[in-house]
Order: sequence, then structure tokens, then C-alpha cells
Amino acid sequence: MIRPAPVALWLAVTATMVGCAARAANGARWDCIAYEGALPGGMDPAGVVGEYEVRLVATRGPRTGSAATGRLSLTAFSAGARGVAAIALDSVGAHRPGDIGSEDSTAPGVLAFPGDSMILLRLGSEANRKDVQRFEMAYTVLHVRRIGEDGFSGTWASGAERVDAEGHFCALRRTR
Repeated sequence: MIRPAPVALWLAVTATMVGCAARAANGARWDCIAYEGALPGGMDPAGVVGEYEVRLVATRGPRTGSAATGRLSLTAFSAGARGVAAIALDSVGAHRPGDIGSEDSTAPGVLAFPGDSMILLRLGSEANRKDVQRFEMAYTVLHVRRIGEDGFSGTWASGAERVDAEGHFCALRRTR
């Protein structure tokens, strides 16, 4: 026989624990879980337009186990999406190829474009310069592998001649 008082107490304790689980141990609003699936074919980079809190977690490289939380803002333009970011990339061992906060349309801080079964977000104004095609330079790229109402997530990689650091990331849509 189930007694009403213990059930109510159990529900209250469970609700409290679920609310706490939504906050990561480091104070972030959520935990970032790795997601390595694939997007349906033909996904438009404009699907990631919006304002986000973004979290990168390093799983390989000099800062394995570390994480960085920052902001990402993406707007639509004729060829997809571009925007700006404010993330301490060095704290996860990622390269910063130029200004990730650049609002210059010819060298944006973030550029979104379609990839094979994913959307790619390339970070850094030098990597995204329209007037120069860079082949041998440092890079940091987010591979968007899941898009939902709450935001998007996937994996990231950064390197120069080879992959120096990588991990997973989550972008949680900011509510106003």
C-alpha cells in the first residue's frame, strides 16, 4: 500500500534533484553531453541562426577534461549564416585564427556552411576572410550534428598541421 505523504515527499525530493541536475557542477546552466550523430541531408546553415550560450568540452589535447562556456550569435545572410562568438578557446586548447568577435562581413568571427552530413561553424576572422583563401593555417571548427528547438550540438576540432585538440560542444538557445 502506498501512503500519500511518502509519495508527496518522494516527488518533492525528485523534483529538487532534477532541478539541480540541470545545473552542471561548474555552475553552467546545463551539462554538455557528447553527440556524434549526423544531420539529415540538405540542412541549411540558416537553421542555426540565433543567440546561444555555448560550451566546449575538450576530450583530446593539452587541455583534456577542461571546458569553456561563452556566447555565440548567428545571423542569416545570402549564403547561410555568420556571426560572432566570445569563448576562451585557449582554455580548451583550441587555436584562435583571428578575431572570433569580428563583425566584418568580409571576415566574420564565425561562418556557418554546409558539410557532409553536418553544418560547419568555422571560427576566426582570418580563417573566414573572403578576399584570401587560406590553406595552411590554424583552424577551429564546430561540427553541428544535432539541431533542436533548444539549440544544437556536435563535435569540434582545432589544429594547425594536424588536429591538436578536439571535443564536443553544446549551444543552448538563449531566452530573453
